Amino acid sequence: MQKFKNFLLLVLISNFSFAQINQNDSLNSFKTDCEKIKINDSLIVKAGDYVLDKQKKINISKTLLDSTNIKSIYAIQNPCEKIHSGYRSAYIIERKEQFALLKLDDYVKNIQSKNTDYDKFQVIINGKLIDDYSEYLIEVTKKTKFIITKDELREKKITIRIEQN
Repeated sequence: MQKFKNFLLLVLISNFSFAQINQNDSLNSFKTDCEKIKINDSLIVKAGDYVLDKQKKINISKTLLDSTNIKSIYAIQNPCEKIHSGYRSAYIIERKEQFALLKLDDYVKNIQSKNTDYDKFQVIINGKLIDDYSEYLIEVTKKTKFIITKDELREKKITIRIEQN
């Protein structure tokens, strides 16, 4: 009888352990799914990301858009928000017209290649000095102004001002 009790105890413990392992596996895969939001068949983003025109993930703090060209901004809910309210959505910015996005880094490199005499280049966007312009995108509309000034007297410096009013 004691052997039967030990066998039964062993079976119960092993089943409990197996159930715990399977439960943890399903929780981990569930957590992974909660971190991704499907925008369309070719674009899956993380919670909190911004998407332009349902086509391109953007860094909103480094993207200059013409505010008058924004049609709408809305959130696509994270599927896990139905279970727990702590999950963030993905945010869609739709524009009225899809103007080109200029990579600021490419623009500055083009100016640098044409002005090899100058030592320093500085970029100012809407009055704010930008130190690292490598990830910036600029929506080029009729309102976008590019002002290039050359300081040859003091420093041999080129200042690129970009304004969107």
